[in-house]
Amino acid sequence: MAEQMAEPAAAPTARESPVGYGDGPVGVVLCGGASTRMGAVKATLPTPSGPLAGIPARALAAAGCGSVVAVGGDASVMEPLARTLGIGWIPDEWPGQGPLGGVATACARLTGQTLLVCACDLPWIDRAAVVPLLDAVCEPSPYDAAVYELDGVAQWSVMALSVRAAAGLAAAFAAGERSLHGGIAATGLAVAHLTPPEPHAIRDADSPEDLPAPWRP
Repeated sequence: MAEQMAEPAAAPTARESPVGYGDGPVGVVLCGGASTRMGAVKATLPTPSGPLAGIPARALAAAGCGSVVAVGGDASVMEPLARTLGIGWIPDEWPGQGPLGGVATACARLTGQTLLVCACDLPWIDRAAVVPLLDAVCEPSPYDAAVYELDGVAQWSVMALSVRAAAGLAAAFAAGERSLHGGIAATGLAVAHLTPPEPHAIRDADSPEDLPAPWRP
């Protein structure tokens, strides 16, 4: 059972993000996965501010991403959802291959871009939670990637990837790696391990019990 947390305030409305990729980093919302424990498609779960995937999408836009795209999920669900949220959508090129498959899809399609990546099931994520990650990989930073740690464990549900890191993870996936941690290790990337400003903001929702009661499917 997840710890009890107050319901988040509605996220500020983001400007509409075009399907093309504008200036600045690109925000990526990972929407693949079977959502077996949740019992419903996580990205579309209703919240007071709209579909659940809209919460990380707005956080990424507010953090300075020139464009935001969703990656993965069923086209019949995700294409209309992306239009509703005003973001792009990229089908997962390697469905069923876990988060690294979605990240590899984004890295392969968004070459030459710094990526700010969030899972779609982060109900409390906001601008303040993602900006430090992006700052950690901006030039002239010595870091290729940035991730938060909780209790000594890297929380790969939200991360920043430099252009070099994105290329490295795509190559690691092509070489057969299937875990994010393993992909990072295989590339020898320099990773900034940060302490989250508000730990609850990066906690994900794997099952209905992880959500506020009114939001549960």
